[in-house]
Amino acid sequence: MDYVRTALGRRAETPTVGAVATTDAGPREVRPEPATRFGLIRVEGGYVAGDPHWLSDSPDGVTIGSLAMGAQDITDVGSGVSGRHALVRRDESGGWLVEDLGSKNGTALVSGATHEGAALEAGVPAPLRPGDELILAGGTTFVAIEGVAG
Repeated sequence: MDYVRTALGRRAETPTVGAVATTDAGPREVRPEPATRFGLIRVEGGYVAGDPHWLSDSPDGVTIGSLAMGAQDITDVGSGVSGRHALVRRDESGGWLVEDLGSKNGTALVSGATHEGAALEAGVPAPLRPGDELILAGGTTFVAIEGVAG
């Protein structure tokens, strides 16, 4: 504080703000709300591991697996995850579904709302919502998210 007094000749203070003039310049530009997207983010040991995987609205969906080959597919998986382990796609009503593709080590879904978990039966789609955990082969965890990609 001695430096401030020496430099300014007084104590440091927050400046006061005077009146702000307003003008009626007409309607303001309204910016559209950014579109939200649905995605998956990998979690390891309770920490986010990597960037979000924003999912495509493609009717083919997004395949998750160690050997998934599509441009939007997710291969950021641990050992034990099958080559084509699970499929995430949009349903007709705009919601998201996850389906085990007959994986060797299974897929579990844990509700973000109730924290109840269940193993997915191969070929039977289940609703996937923001906050849900998707656990592949008992060790690779993704959390479903909704946000603005960027």
